[in-house]
Amino acid sequence: MCRPNSYRRSSDISHDHYNHNLQNTQHNQHSQHSNFLPQRTPYSKQKKCAIKPQEPPLPLQVEEHVITSTPIVAKPVKTSCSVKPERYIKKKAKTDAAVAYDQVDIHLEDTSAYEPEWIPSLDVFDRTAHVRVVWKGSPVSLVGLAHYELLHPGEVHIASTLRLTPEQYLKCKRVLVLGAQEASKEHVPFRKSDAQRVCRIDVNKASTLWSVFGRLGWLGGKWPN
Repeated sequence: MCRPNSYRRSSDISHDHYNHNLQNTQHNQHSQHSNFLPQRTPYSKQKKCAIKPQEPPLPLQVEEHVITSTPIVAKPVKTSCSVKPERYIKKKAKTDAAVAYDQVDIHLEDTSAYEPEWIPSLDVFDRTAHVRVVWKGSPVSLVGLAHYELLHPGEVHIASTLRLTPEQYLKCKRVLVLGAQEASKEHVPFRKSDAQRVCRIDVNKASTLWSVFGRLGWLGGKWPN
């Protein structure tokens, strides 16, 4: 005979109560176990991390130098030639004359050193008394000095008065006569300043020799012009 549900046996009720408790216990254990696990976000709620492509490096920026409208003018370099060319030329000419003076060979015969009409004539001392030579100080003796034997007695008087050695006198005589010879070829006068330039002695002594040789006729017929 079937019994209604309200009339269930106590054993059935106990069995249901046991099943219910068992389910609660398993649920609690599952809950406690899930607490120790990391919480995962559902896949649908996860944000997709898109990999961004790397951007190309920026080009180097080169600074451009802007040229101003005002041009830069370089200053000219001053040289001795550009500042005073005339002085430079005179200095060079004086140097060349000094080299020529040092290179004079006093043992060279006058016939080989000069042109025939420019050979200094020593006969002038025989026709004329001692040439007047004025210089401060007393004359010096040239006897015993080198090249003394190459001098005419009239030349000994000139060199002794000017206190020049025989070598100095002979070199000055050579360059002065040669200078007058070259000036005559160029149709220019051989002046006192030219004599001072070619002789490597005191300028006043060179001027005196220029005057004496001119009076002797050794510097050409147009001397002193």
